[in-house]
Amino acid sequence: MLVIFLGDVGHTTTFDIQLAMGSVSQLQAAIATRLRIPVDKQVLLSSQGETLQPSARVASFSTGTETNPIFLFNKSNIESVTPPVATVHSTNDGKLLTQLDASLRMRPSQETVVRQAQLASEFHRHAGEFYRSCCQLVQEQALLQRAWKAVIANLEQIGRAFSDRLQSLHDLYNEILASKVDYIEQLQQFDFSLSELQKISLPTVLLKSQEFSSLLSPTTKESFELIASKTEASSEKAISLLDWISAHDSKCHLEQLGVHCRKSLDQLSASHLEEVMSKMAAVQESLNNNDMKEVSGLDERLHLLQERLTRAAALQQEQSDVSQGFQQNKMRAQSLRDPSVFPDLCAGLEGQLTMLANNHSQLKELRSRFASAKRELCANLHTRLRWVMFVQKNVADSDSNILLRCESLKKLKKRFDVIEQVNSASRMFIVATVEVVRRRHYNKHFITVRSHTQNLSLECSCADYSVV
Repeated sequence: MLVIFLGDVGHTTTFDIQLAMGSVSQLQAAIATRLRIPVDKQVLLSSQGETLQPSARVASFSTGTETNPIFLFNKSNIESVTPPVATVHSTNDGKLLTQLDASLRMRPSQETVVRQAQLASEFHRHAGEFYRSCCQLVQEQALLQRAWKAVIANLEQIGRAFSDRLQSLHDLYNEILASKVDYIEQLQQFDFSLSELQKISLPTVLLKSQEFSSLLSPTTKESFELIASKTEASSEKAISLLDWISAHDSKCHLEQLGVHCRKSLDQLSASHLEEVMSKMAAVQESLNNNDMKEVSGLDERLHLLQERLTRAAALQQEQSDVSQGFQQNKMRAQSLRDPSVFPDLCAGLEGQLTMLANNHSQLKELRSRFASAKRELCANLHTRLRWVMFVQKNVADSDSNILLRCESLKKLKKRFDVIEQVNSASRMFIVATVEVVRRRHYNKHFITVRSHTQNLSLECSCADYSVV
């Protein structure tokens, strides 16, 4: 069977073991059907604090056993201001003490002995029920402690991930601040670079090449071909290098790129970073609130419960021993059938009945204390679980803020990469053009030399044949 412990009410429930072979989402659907907890209000944790993701398989988490159950939390209960009612199984002892008083008023007889033996058996049975209930209450409180530890482990995982993302934001921000002077220089050069690119005309031969055409969209290609044909037929201005760059993105975007980068760069400063980090530090501090994370005296409380449970076990055993004595006396009375022994026998049993009643009251009181301790622990943990939800909401909001800032800074870096490429485009084009011209000159010279060498070789060959 698949064991699940409800960490907000302290109750254990079981499901078909086949669900362990399925996905967590299938288990959540089964929980919603049986326990009436909507899927979006379920939080499933392993004892290590790992969240059971809906797409994962239940068996992959190595949890769900009696010694290592899955911890389930109902967000609806946690969100409520009023703590949920802790699950406590009641034990009804009926009118046992009333029946005891009635038996003590009966005349000494065999019937009285039989009736008192029956009452002793009832006391013994109820002692067993009380003791099992006490054991269950202590076990559930131990599981409540483990469930809380799982919540804290999960919270610490969230805190570490949040710290890593915050550190990434801090490093990225500092990286851009360190390059701010270089970025300002790039922006100052950007407008000049655009004007220079506008002045550089692309050769018509390049416009007609297949390699160039493959880099353009169909619409831009038709436009460039039309401009190129007009350029050949007239003295109109040729297509500039800026036009070619703008073929992949609008010229308006390139012009606005510098404006956007300037605005973004003006907003970045060390004081702004310090302001952002101070806000995030408050969230980090709330994650490290040890007064809320540590339930003071919880271990001592569980130790005290174990001592009381040992006392309950001793009382239950004493009830069993006394009950067996009553059964032996009943058998003795039935075998003797001597009315003269009943007065002394009933007088002796009266003290044992009083002991049974006292032990019964003590067991009942112990069980009541165990139940009260569980209710107090559930109420205590409810307040702390509400704090955890509040902190996690703050972390989620801050995470969104960090994500947006990181994406914004990454986009700014990419924009400056584009600006750097635009600034170097004219130089790269001129360098490439010079290299092309050099290679063409070299090619022409190489062809001339090769042709001259071939002619000399041919003349030498002809001369050799003449001599022969």
